[in-house]
Amino acid sequence: MQRVQRAGERSELECEFLETRQELSAAAARYDGGRLQEAPRLAALVTRLTFDGETQSYLSRLGRKEHLGFIDSRPPFGARKGPLLVAASIDEQGYNFRPTRLMAGAPVLVPFEIWQARLVLSTRQDGDFSCRDVVKLFERAHSGDASHISRTMKFLGREHGASLGQGQGGDAEPAAEHTPLHATMRQLAFELDISIALGCADLVGDLLAERPPEPR
Repeated sequence: MQRVQRAGERSELECEFLETRQELSAAAARYDGGRLQEAPRLAALVTRLTFDGETQSYLSRLGRKEHLGFIDSRPPFGARKGPLLVAASIDEQGYNFRPTRLMAGAPVLVPFEIWQARLVLSTRQDGDFSCRDVVKLFERAHSGDASHISRTMKFLGREHGASLGQGQGGDAEPAAEHTPLHATMRQLAFELDISIALGCADLVGDLLAERPPEPR
């Protein structure tokens, strides 16, 4: 006999969605604690939540993606070249990039199609990267093909090292924090997490307290 869902009960699909969102929060907390290698996992979870491919995303299956506003945390004015979602500092090793996990002023909400297609990283020679480009790069790495990430990191390391007169010698892959790629992926996960909190409050509002605490 088919089980009747009671008012206030969550469906199996809603429970899976919430578990995936909590996995995203847990991976983000590990990233913030210094495990930058969590970036491919963040991409895989962002994909499961939002991007449709061979299987539909959770937001699509729940019928919420079309109506959800997605946070765009890029500065409203300023540079349109370089890393647009992250902050940078300089030390003796070169640039260090980190996600801002901040929004400039009031939240800017855009439809998914604009969110995934907008420019988030622009380079002098290797072209522009959209949100979708960055997510797919890391998702391929999560699936076992890290060659594209490695090649992109080498290029970005040379580009940002050269701007300091400290070009990356040889063919070595720079540390993750010395290119904007990983920090950009973390900021995209932040944007999605806040977008879900704002647009799916009826599902996640009472679960916010259960999100993993920031590591010390």
